[in-house]
Amino acid sequence: MLLVVAVSLAVVALLSFVMIKLLSSQGLTLARIGVSIPEDEAITSYVTSFVESMDSVKSVCTFEYMDEERAVKEFNEGKLQASVVIPSGFYHDVQVGLNPPAVIYFPEDPGLVGSLFKEVLTSGVSYLQTAEAGVYAAIDTAYTYGSAISIADIGQLLALDYVSEVLARDNLFESTSVSALGEMTLYSYYFVAGVIIILAFSGIAYSFMYERSSKAVNDKLRMNGINTFTGAVARVIAMTPFVYLTGMLLYFIGLIIGSRLEDDMTSYSSGVWAWMIPVAVIFAVYFEIVYDIAGRGKTGIFVLVIINVIGICISGLIVPPAYMSDITNKIGSYIPFRYISRLLSYAFYGIKGGVL
Repeated sequence: MLLVVAVSLAVVALLSFVMIKLLSSQGLTLARIGVSIPEDEAITSYVTSFVESMDSVKSVCTFEYMDEERAVKEFNEGKLQASVVIPSGFYHDVQVGLNPPAVIYFPEDPGLVGSLFKEVLTSGVSYLQTAEAGVYAAIDTAYTYGSAISIADIGQLLALDYVSEVLARDNLFESTSVSALGEMTLYSYYFVAGVIIILAFSGIAYSFMYERSSKAVNDKLRMNGINTFTGAVARVIAMTPFVYLTGMLLYFIGLIIGSRLEDDMTSYSSGVWAWMIPVAVIFAVYFEIVYDIAGRGKTGIFVLVIINVIGICISGLIVPPAYMSDITNKIGSYIPFRYISRLLSYAFYGIKGGVL
């Protein structure tokens, strides 16, 4: 039994390591944008740094500042997804209404990240157009009716007010993270999954209780009034303490590993002692049903392994259900592993329903 648990633990550790690496990797590569700003454009550089710090911008791209020649060269070489070249005197010319164009180098087929940057750029241009319209309307009004401040100051004041409004729009929203793992971290998710997988394969160690050599013993028990149902209950009762102790051992091993990984959700819960009892009973009943249906000896072990592998794959213990099809999730809802994971999620972390 210890050998089965040790081998299962090694396999689960390797599997969890691979899945955590895959799920924690950056799913979307940020677009590299070359930005060329003349040295005399201090205000333009200042505004650009503000734009770069906005969540809507830094979530899809990174700005790399360089001269115009290098920006164009690296764009042509495919090293940059886009290049933005600001002309000299850009801010002053905008202020006086000349509207000099900034040159933007953009590929015909930008791909996903390039398309996202294009949407952000289009949104930014829309904000700029709205601000310009407001500034020019105020300047035209000042020319007609007069103003207490100069025309240049009107443009400066309104431009900064519009910029403040644009930058303040992030305050209108609350930051919410939506994860395929629900409230769990990667470690906590695969810790629960690992415990279930190891307990499921620990049933191999109980196959001796169903060997054909025990037929004489069963006949003797039957003569003493212990029928098939009573014998099944007796085997469930016999397996439950060992499954329970195995589960608790895995829990404390997980606490030790979690403390080393500095996982925020790792903390001792006294309720695990009670919640592990129904988990152990469910697994004991599961082993009894599988071995009774499959028959005796190696056939029972083979069937248990096959059912475990299929059940683990479709119940979301390896790949989170959010990444699986609706049909697979529907079938997986009939597998007991999904409900055991909910019990352990609540027992370990107090999360109702877990993520499965």
